[in-house]
Amino acid sequence: MIATDSTVAHYLKSKSSALHGAVEKSMGAQRIFSESYSKSEYAKLLQRLHTAHYMLEPIIYDFKSIWQYPELDLEKRLSKAALLEQDLDALGQKPKTQTIDVHIAHEAEAWGALYVMEGSSLGGMVILKQLKTLQWAEEAFTYYNCYGSDTGPMWRLFLACLEQTAEQNGFKRETMLMGVLKAYGVYMQTH
Repeated sequence: MIATDSTVAHYLKSKSSALHGAVEKSMGAQRIFSESYSKSEYAKLLQRLHTAHYMLEPIIYDFKSIWQYPELDLEKRLSKAALLEQDLDALGQKPKTQTIDVHIAHEAEAWGALYVMEGSSLGGMVILKQLKTLQWAEEAFTYYNCYGSDTGPMWRLFLACLEQTAEQNGFKRETMLMGVLKAYGVYMQTH
């Protein structure tokens, strides 16, 4: 499924693009493409991603409509905090505990938050390619390579389910957008 102007995905992307850019800037995403990007910067990024996933995954996990699509393989999609722990361990780091108040109030918001997390996996393929070019690079890429060659198909499947659940459940785009904004808010609050 391609996100055309009429899709929920296009709406969510267009309405949250400024915040998406702010999150990327806050997390130093552009630094990854610098030859001077350091192992310690990478570890800090992984710590922040771990906090976001650690806070969001269990909340999303509890919403029933997320589970109406067994083909989404939600056990895999909602276990990225554990993958980040593996990567941190490979770098000799332990995950740092940070509590962020997150209130996802509606099924539609849960789908919006999952949209952010899945979009991060899609973008991770570009990041992974760059990280592998750095001299210090190790095999601490479990998170960024979580879907491997299935990343594109898994993203398209997620988008199809997102559209279908919005239509079948009568989810308002604005409510789904609230979930997107709340998820980005969690990423912004990490340190």
